[in-house]
Formats: sequence, structure tokens, C-alpha cells
Amino acid sequence: MLNDYHSLRGKPASFWIDTTPQTSFPALQSGLTVDVAIVGAGLAGLTAATLLKAQGKTVAVLEA
Repeated sequence: MLNDYHSLRGKPASFWIDTTPQTSFPALQSGLTVDVAIVGAGLAGLTAATLLKAQGKTVAVLEA
């Protein structure tokens, strides 16, 4: 995805994309049990995860 963004001509450069190291995480393992699964690690998803964790819930945040 990183290369796809940069291959688009006429798009402004992204400081975040240019300065943040690319990360790689292992695929989700089957058998994971949590109280809440949140799809999307944007501001709303991470805020929800933080608030739920503070209430003692087990949380998984899933991001593509």
C-alpha cells in the first residue's frame, strides 16, 4: 500500500508516510478469545479500545 500511494502522480506528499517506518505484524491466530473485537485502528477504534481496557475488558484491535 505504501508504494501504491507514492505511485499516484499529483498527490501531495505525506509527512507521516515518509517518516514512519513500515511495520509488519503476524496474522491473527485462531482461538483468540476477547470480550470485544474492534475493527479499525483509527482514532475512534483506539479510543474505544483504551476506554474498554480501562474498564477491565479484554480487547483486540484489528487493522488491515
